[in-house]
Amino acid sequence: MFIVHGNIMALYRYYPYSKGGERNPNFDRNCGKALDLKHYRQRAINNLVNELNELVPKKTVICVVPSSKKGTGEKSGIGMVAYRLSKKGRIRGLNCIERIESIRMVSIGGTRGPLIHETTINVKNEFIFQNKEIWLLDDIVTTGNTLKVCAKKLIGKGALKVQCLAVAATVYEKELKG
Repeated sequence: MFIVHGNIMALYRYYPYSKGGERNPNFDRNCGKALDLKHYRQRAINNLVNELNELVPKKTVICVVPSSKKGTGEKSGIGMVAYRLSKKGRIRGLNCIERIESIRMVSIGGTRGPLIHETTINVKNEFIFQNKEIWLLDDIVTTGNTLKVCAKKLIGKGALKVQCLAVAATVYEKELKG
């Protein structure tokens, strides 16, 4: 595990699958795990639940960063991981953060700035997380803006503390050289 973008933890480094139209040689098993999770593959979900069950404290609230599509909620690989962790002694907070307007996916050229998330993400059901610690999960983080905006909104609505955890953090080759 390592820290990216200030206070966001990540389990793995993620190297994009293709580089210049060819398979990226840095794309490894952990990158594959992150993509398998995004594609809702049960083995990836099961493995991540087992891994996070040791890491995420019991009696904390589990929330998930919403996808770019309005109303998709827990219908994602990371949403299923959070749901299953809530069955193992955590508080289910999957309906506390929602995307109220669909945005273009970052992976296909959507904006990476925080403003788009500030205006399209809503926090609700505050009674679930008031004065409690939250573990906010995301699958693959690139800039960290979505996690940061969600964490800020949760704190603003009464969360005691928000711990941000991404399964993987995108690494670009230029970062390796510098």
